[in-house]
Amino acid sequence: MGAKWDLDKLTNAKNFGADGKVVYKVQGSKIEGEITAEKLQDKSCDIFQMSLEEADAGTPLKFSALSEASIDALKKWADDPHHVILGFQSFAHATDDRYSLAQPGAKDPMEASKLGGSIVDSGPFGAVGKFNQGGSWKGTIDKVPANACTLIHDQDDKPIMVLDVDLGSVFVSDVDLLTTLGGISENSEISAANDRLLGNLYAFMIGIVCNGPPADCEFMDKPFTVCEASETEKLKPPPPPPAPVPSPPWGVRSQ
Repeated sequence: MGAKWDLDKLTNAKNFGADGKVVYKVQGSKIEGEITAEKLQDKSCDIFQMSLEEADAGTPLKFSALSEASIDALKKWADDPHHVILGFQSFAHATDDRYSLAQPGAKDPMEASKLGGSIVDSGPFGAVGKFNQGGSWKGTIDKVPANACTLIHDQDDKPIMVLDVDLGSVFVSDVDLLTTLGGISENSEISAANDRLLGNLYAFMIGIVCNGPPADCEFMDKPFTVCEASETEKLKPPPPPPAPVPSPPWGVRSQ
């Protein structure tokens, strides 16, 4: 419902690559079975996009796509400020129980908060504007901890996407923001509103891989869309780009 097209867009060199809107190349990696520190290291993962099975698409967590042991391994991995988790539905709660379980009932259209606008509407792929979540469930995360910065909310101001400053990771209330059901186009181009959301979000997360997460929610004036370098480093050839990784069925590496 979207993972294939998400990956096709992220690995399209016109979008992410030396001549793309974002100069860092993205590669996908498949991880079989349990997620472990060794597997994440072997795949050179920088960003882990959680997969989702139907059993975990509602409020209760069945740990179908990712076991509790895999979640624990990911939390330890994400302690590194240059590693980013992109999680969906109630997996925010599985990572930190200060988040509520995801609940249905978000009201379209979704839109960026004032803070989130610095990413969603000022990223390299252009402004997203208002967009729909898609599907009938339409999740929200009603309760978020103080270290979570709301990036996108629904028409009742309920959080839909948050940046967890402590983990340097992003949690989304419903995977259908980034699937064909929600509006992702079925090709490798970035054109629709939800396509631009995907592209701008990954540009932001790649910046976290390079620079580490912002110290707090006051980062509007300087979105993380490029990897910073010192004056000495600027004289050297650019390093290989970061690497995003989702679990089964795919992972992502930016180089």
